[in-house]
Order: sequence, then structure tokens, then C-alpha cells
Amino acid sequence: MFRHPAKKLKATAMVLAILGAIASVGLGAGILLGAVKIRASLKMPLGLGILLGGLALSWTVGLVLHGFGELIEKTKDNNYMISRVASHTKAMLEDQNTPKA
Repeated sequence: MFRHPAKKLKATAMVLAILGAIASVGLGAGILLGAVKIRASLKMPLGLGILLGGLALSWTVGLVLHGFGELIEKTKDNNYMISRVASHTKAMLEDQNTPKA
């Protein structure tokens, strides 16, 4: 469950963005087309607000989650490279401090 969190976060971001977009388009279009009962004076602003705001919010949530997954992935890669540099540096310092016969 906790293996490869970056990949899982990226996949979750994609799913949430797509589901959120579908839900906001469906609900917004339902309000605009009259499938959802609502006062006539609120129909246009509420329908457009849910449609456009829901799309923007779904996209933003997807970007944030995907970015966090990318951050986890790059941090893991950076930590690996830093440990390799540290081990090579330690070996070089040991070679320099070893007396030569």
C-alpha cells in the first residue's frame, strides 16, 4: 500500500481531475438545461458557476496532487544521488589520508 507513493498520487490526481470535471459538467449542464429544479433567476449564474468553477477546481486539485507526487519522486532521486556523491567523497578522502608506501 505504501510502495511507490509518487506513482499512486499521480494516478489519483488524474482520476480526481477527470471525475471532478465530469461531475461539474454534468451538474452545471443539468442546471442550465433544467434537469435540476431551481429558481429561474439562479439558473444561469449557478449553472455557469458550477460548470466553470468545477472545471477550474478539478484542474487545480489535479495539478496540486500531481505536483506533490512529482516532488516526492524527485526528492527520492535527489537523495539517492546525494548518497552516491557522499560515498564517493568519503572514499576519495580516505584515499588521500592513507599513507603511501
